[in-house]
This record gives sequence, structure tokens and C-alpha cells, in this order.
Amino acid sequence: MRIVKETERYLKTPYSIFNMPDLKQREKTLLAYIYGFGENGCWQSNRTLARVFFCNPRTIQRSLRSLGKYLSVKCPKGHYRTMWAKDHPDVKAGMQKWMKDQAERQDNSRQKQSIVVRQFCRTTHDKTVVLPHDKTVALLRTLGLSKKLAPPTPLPAYGQASAVLHDRKSQARSTIRETLDGFGQRRRPWDKMPAKEFANRRNKQLDALLVSA
Repeated sequence: MRIVKETERYLKTPYSIFNMPDLKQREKTLLAYIYGFGENGCWQSNRTLARVFFCNPRTIQRSLRSLGKYLSVKCPKGHYRTMWAKDHPDVKAGMQKWMKDQAERQDNSRQKQSIVVRQFCRTTHDKTVVLPHDKTVALLRTLGLSKKLAPPTPLPAYGQASAVLHDRKSQARSTIRETLDGFGQRRRPWDKMPAKEFANRRNKQLDALLVSA
């Protein structure tokens, strides 16, 4: 029969934790216990930790509150709480990698937001052919036209907007300027309709109702 010897369990306390003057001995021991879990993190509840340290769960709760700046906690009020010691080298490396990934995601989102959203004009996009400068000049000479007498581009939005891009920009800027100038100001009251004009409109509407009836 083979006899298996049980390995002796011990709690490793780093000197950096042992030399913290603002913590009590009980808090240092608890921090060293969480430090031993490494990058996996300690997922044990307050009740389980109280059984390990032979104390009350309220004592564990107060100790964890004192260790707030030395711990990184995920889901602090949930059933899947996990705690890491910030001074652990593996935890430090993981946090630096996570912060780097977050910075890259923010940069990517800013680049996507910086893309200018342009109006899609079906007429212009479907029928306008962009040619290089030399080919454009050669085509105009073949047709017997100068560059100044070139045919105008098709009107965007089926003729509802100006064909010249400069005119569209100036029109949009003037609209924005008028909106900003009138923002926060009271609207001009409507002019009161004269009594004679009001009576004429009322009679016309009454006549229209009698004809339809």
C-alpha cells in the first residue's frame, strides 16, 4: 500500500505587504491570502473567508473595505465577485494590457466618428464620370469646346439643389448661421389679421361649405 504524504500548506506574505504601516495584521494577512491567487483572482465569499480566518463575516467585510485601494474587484455586490491584488506582477501586466486595449478601442471609435457623412446623391453618383485632367482637356478639344464652356454637372437631388458645390455650402452655412442667431430668442408675434379680411375669409369658407353640402 502506497502512502501519500500531504503537502503542507502555508501562506506566503511578500515583504511589500508585511511592511505596509497603514494596515493591521489581520488586513495584511487577508491581503496576502488574496495575493496568493495571482492573476486568477480570489472568488471566495465573505462567509468562506470568515471560515478560513476563524472570524465573523462582518470582520472580513470591514477588512476588505480597508483594503479598497490595494484590491481590484469585479462585481463587488454580485454572486460572482472576484478580487485581485494590484501589487501582483501578473495582475499588473494584465491591467496594463487591458488599458492598452481600451485605448486602442477608443482611438478606433474616434476614427470612425471622424469620418464625414456625406449626402448620397443618386443622380450625381450614377451619371457623373470623373476623368483625369489630361483626358478631360482632350475630350473637350475633340468636342470643340473649351474648358470654360464645358457642360454643367447634373443637378443633385433631381434638380432640387444647386449644382455648384460652393453655392450649396454657402446656402447650408447661411441656414446654420440663421438658426444659431435665432437660438434662445423669442419668436416674433404674428401680426393680427384685420377684422375686414377676417370677415371676408370667413364668408368664403361658409360659402364653400354651403356649396359642398
